[in-house]
Amino acid sequence: MTNVINERLFRNLKRVFKSVRISNPRQAAMVTYRKDHIYRKGREKAEVVTWGEVYSVNCPFCSDTRKRLSICNIWAERDQKTNDDMLHLAKCHNESCLATREMQKQLHAIVYPNGKFSRSIPESTQILKSAPLSVPKSIVKLPEGKDLREVSSSNRAIRYLESRGFDMDELAETWEVKYCPVNQSERPFFNGSRILIPVYRPCENPFAKGLTSDVELAGWQARQVKAENDRPKYYTSRGMKKNEVLYGLRQAINTLGTIVVVEGVTDVWRYGPGAVALLGKSVSLRQAKLLNRHFMERPIVIILDRDASDDAKKVQTTILQARRERGDWAPVRICQLPSDSEDPGDCTRDKLHQMVTEVIR
Repeated sequence: MTNVINERLFRNLKRVFKSVRISNPRQAAMVTYRKDHIYRKGREKAEVVTWGEVYSVNCPFCSDTRKRLSICNIWAERDQKTNDDMLHLAKCHNESCLATREMQKQLHAIVYPNGKFSRSIPESTQILKSAPLSVPKSIVKLPEGKDLREVSSSNRAIRYLESRGFDMDELAETWEVKYCPVNQSERPFFNGSRILIPVYRPCENPFAKGLTSDVELAGWQARQVKAENDRPKYYTSRGMKKNEVLYGLRQAINTLGTIVVVEGVTDVWRYGPGAVALLGKSVSLRQAKLLNRHFMERPIVIILDRDASDDAKKVQTTILQARRERGDWAPVRICQLPSDSEDPGDCTRDKLHQMVTEVIR
């Protein structure tokens, strides 16, 4: 028997697929826990930070002959804390065959015909504490902010967010948004109520920097609550280049299926995990490369504001060109907003998801 982390899974994969390729041998998966206010009403879910050892086989659901189905070593292993079955930790990089729960279950039935799961994830798996991502002290810091859930409901910022239909628990837990009345610690300084929004970017060597994830803090934006003509709507932290980041990338990496590209942070909040913001109406080559790197062969749908139809076509062309250069033929499509909506934030989450599903069919 080959020396692998999950002998039971590897043995079954060999039985079914005959040939199995191993990547990152003997590297343990890393798991942390976060409260999910979108789908679980605040209950914790297991979030895999690093897959570790991966088993690759020919996908049984498409024409794959190059072992493009990747399976994590803790796939189909029950998490004792959350009871998650980890079936989402299998990805077909050929035709995105495992993008739905139903297809994930079908793969499980093929590999484990008896329908059983293991009692717990392998002992080698590293369980990380439920904590916000650590930030390198020498690179960038967030201004001091206050948890939205601890701010009075009569506060202007809270009233604004609630009037837009946003949930304070979700904003705090999923997006780490805070309330910042004044900032005199990190440039640019500001006075007056602002909504503080952290922005993350990929980190090439997270463990050398003391991080527990493969993303790091790139900077932040601070959105004004009340319009003031002499001050910008958004302040952007010094040193952060908006055209080199994708807001929502950290959350989108842990999703499956279609990726939605929007303009701003509130559009991402409205859609939920799976959307990324360009922080503008155009896409840079760097942003296009980030999309290709992290969402290869996954459909992309572009939803910009109603007044940006020409910009959406340019974004589509740039992303398509970057994809084709890498031999990626997954679709990149534009979704038009309904006549009563000026931007994605005007729609409900269910409506946006419905629109995306219809466009990608």
